[in-house]
Parts: sequence; C-alpha cells; structure tokens
Amino acid sequence: MPDIRAEARELYEEAPAGPPDGWTPMTAEEADVLVTSGDVVARERAAHNPLLPVEVVRKLTRAPGSRVRLAASSHPAPTEDERAAIDVEIDPEIRYRLPVDAGWPDARTSRRT
Repeated sequence: MPDIRAEARELYEEAPAGPPDGWTPMTAEEADVLVTSGDVVARERAAHNPLLPVEVVRKLTRAPGSRVRLAASSHPAPTEDERAAIDVEIDPEIRYRLPVDAGWPDARTSRRT
C-alpha cells in the first residue's frame, strides 16, 4: 500500500492560506486610515474584522458611536478587563430569537416536566 501521507502533506503545504471568512489582513497604518474616517459604517465593519491589529481595535473601543464600540467589544483582541471597560449601551428592550432549526426547543411548544 503506498504511503499517501507525504503526498497529502505536500498538497497541504502548497494550498494557498487565505484569510478567514474573506477578511483582509491590513497593516496598522492601513487600518488607522479606515478607522479614523468619518464613515461610521466602515468603522463598525472594521471592528468586526478578526485580523485587525490590536492597537487599532483599542482605538475603536473608544470611538464615537455606540455601534462601533459594541462591534469592537466583540472582537477577539481585547482582554476581558479591556472589554469590561468599553462604554457600551445595551438596549434591554432588544430581544433575539434563535432560529427554530438551531436545535433548541421551541419555548412555545415545549413544556418543562
């Protein structure tokens, strides 16, 4: 039986490694231009980029606009202490619904026993 591990390893090493989920890595200088722009939507989208440099994410945690700060608070870069210090307002009236097909029981039809 031929050993296919070497061939698989070779193919794996040749495969292009792209950014996760189509996000684009950028330098701190490129990101800084984006996050200091007046475009709130661009800043919020940048805050969702998991490849954004940490120092730029920290700037976004102090940015004007609560949606930008909220997006930055969910970025993987901040520590829990940094995340807790972000000024984010959560509207208590917002309710989220999980999709029915998420595997969770539907509260309207299931009963506790």
